[in-house]
Amino acid sequence: MESLKIKATYLAKGIDLDKAVAKMSEPPIFRQPNRVLYKLGETQYALLYSFGVIVYLGATPEQEAEFKKTVHSAFNEPERKIWSDEYEVEVDSALPQDAVEFERVRVRELTPDRVDIICRIMAQSVAITQFDIQVDGIIKRFGSVYEGLGRSGRLRVSPRDLLRTIGTNDEILRSIIAELALLNVPQITWTDPSIERLWADLRGNFEMQDRFERLQFKLDYLRSSTEQLFDILQTRRSMRLELFLGLLFIIEVVVVIIEFLRGV
Repeated sequence: MESLKIKATYLAKGIDLDKAVAKMSEPPIFRQPNRVLYKLGETQYALLYSFGVIVYLGATPEQEAEFKKTVHSAFNEPERKIWSDEYEVEVDSALPQDAVEFERVRVRELTPDRVDIICRIMAQSVAITQFDIQVDGIIKRFGSVYEGLGRSGRLRVSPRDLLRTIGTNDEILRSIIAELALLNVPQITWTDPSIERLWADLRGNFEMQDRFERLQFKLDYLRSSTEQLFDILQTRRSMRLELFLGLLFIIEVVVVIIEFLRGV
């Protein structure tokens, strides 16, 4: 029996896979539109994902550091605060079938397909956590905006900030659907029931569906809040414009009266 550590780290808003592959001296084991798998040793792997995550399986700290250094120039907007998560993989040929447990997954054989599935769930999990932290930060800022609105009746937020929030909201949702492919069933599960079961069990263990739904609820709340605040800003702007036009009309009437009186 062999025990391997798996480590997933969210490092950047994106990774240019073409650029990363060009930096490596060896070709990858396989490449898909959103990920590339490299073998670093006998049972050591590294998977790069276009949505900014690297997953290491069985790699030593030296291998991790060297690999990251090699592909670092392919990072798009590296994150200042890096979020990581770890899990354990046990390889035991005596197992009747693969088994997913809370702190580890046990597999009969460490095939490339199993590596892909295990690393994919870990990458999606750490990315969801990063998005969740980002959204929580935005919600906290909006809390202070609503607090100020309730206390003083003043809305201390600019239309640009609201538009930026809407853009961030949509970008996160786009990344979840298109880059993470969180709602997609992997093709390799279609022809292998054992891989399908492994994927489903890992997805359940990491609560991927529940976490996505909670994040989606927060994103829906943000979109609703930003649209509401934007409407308030637009209403206030319209009221100010109407007030300004009213003042101009009054001034014009006064000027006409004064000119009339002068002519009398």
